[in-house]
Amino acid sequence: MKILWVDLVSKYSIDIDLIENLYDIIEKRYDSSNRHYHNLTHINLMLSEVKRFKNRIDDYDSVLFAIWFHDIIYDPLKGDNEERSAECAREFLVKINYEKNRIRKIEELILRTKDHTIQDGNENYDLNLFLDLDLLILGMEREQYVKYAKNIKKRIRFRS
Repeated sequence: MKILWVDLVSKYSIDIDLIENLYDIIEKRYDSSNRHYHNLTHINLMLSEVKRFKNRIDDYDSVLFAIWFHDIIYDPLKGDNEERSAECAREFLVKINYEKNRIRKIEELILRTKDHTIQDGNENYDLNLFLDLDLLILGMEREQYVKYAKNIKKRIRFRS
């Protein structure tokens, strides 16, 4: 997975220390003990599947960044994880001089994961695909879904 991260970010920055340090942060956050589903396995599944749609996506790199950052902040006791994840993405993307309009797009993608809704008339393929990828587990084989459901129960118990 680290290779995918380095390949993506190195298009926008030559600061290898920044690239590797943030990957270490990403890995640490997604691997924390309170993550039963929103972890690197989830990110890897999304990254694996998004490749199939690359030719149809308007802004492939922005969708990739949204995948990497959309659950970077996760506290099951808080209700602002998406906002904080979008803020974290913005802070990093500014450091690599990513275009402002593309940063706004990434923030919007991340924020829409709060309720997975799409506003009427929004025919944005990138957004629709991204939200579908985030819920990909719901269409997986029964065995994978059962494992997911058990992990969600652990998360709910953790919140109680």
